[in-house]
Amino acid sequence: MKNKIKDIILQNAELLMKANQIDKRNGGQTLEINNLCNIVELVFDNQNLYGLKLKEINLDNNFVIEKRLASVGSIGIIEENNNISNIFYLIMMSIFNKNSVYINFETSKNLGTFKILVELLKKVVQEKIEITQFETNEFANKVSLLDKLFIVGEKSFFNEVMIDCSVPCCFVPFGKINVVNFSNNFNEQIKKIESCNFYTHEDVNNIKEAVDLISCSSTNYLTVLFTDNAKEAEYFLNFSKSDFSFVNTLPELNNLINLKTADFLRETTLCYCKK
Repeated sequence: MKNKIKDIILQNAELLMKANQIDKRNGGQTLEINNLCNIVELVFDNQNLYGLKLKEINLDNNFVIEKRLASVGSIGIIEENNNISNIFYLIMMSIFNKNSVYINFETSKNLGTFKILVELLKKVVQEKIEITQFETNEFANKVSLLDKLFIVGEKSFFNEVMIDCSVPCCFVPFGKINVVNFSNNFNEQIKKIESCNFYTHEDVNNIKEAVDLISCSSTNYLTVLFTDNAKEAEYFLNFSKSDFSFVNTLPELNNLINLKTADFLRETTLCYCKK
């Protein structure tokens, strides 16, 4: 499956790029074909836990009770800014774990790119993948039989969406990077960061206060600490609650969100008679 997905993306790279050029003229992101392929590799190189037997109990008369991992069912995706990498990563994680997928686009940002991408994926995967265009707050209640909704973005965005949501929601933090600068030796690196929440000794007295403040921020997705103090670095790495934490270096993760396989699976109990 991994190779089929990569092949159909690469074979239709020109078509995808043409759609992306139109999206970009309307405020969309730049599509990176290699990034899509890297996400496919990242997901499908994981251990496949679908169907894994967790426990077996043998009863009288040849009856057996089993606990296994099964798919969640139908996954909904809302990404605050229609980020290409985030949405594609969620799609791949969903189908890797045998879930159907519904991606909601309230705005047209990056929509053309995904319409082409989804049609290509449908040719090589069995799982259902559909695009919807409901208002964000109505999406979960419009799609029948939705089992779980992934909401990607700032915490304030998540809170707004889940107020009217009737299905289980999974918050996936993503947004501005938090930068704590307690040094004067990394100014050139800091200039490369386009959008961030910035903290210095003028804002916080010490590293503990910085960590506590960021833990309560609207997005605790990724934090970078610049410091010349080894104890500050050690405290930060031990107590930071960010999904990603870096010391004296900038992240090179293509800004991927932090997803867990367990969020795409559920435990199920089977009872049957052995012949």
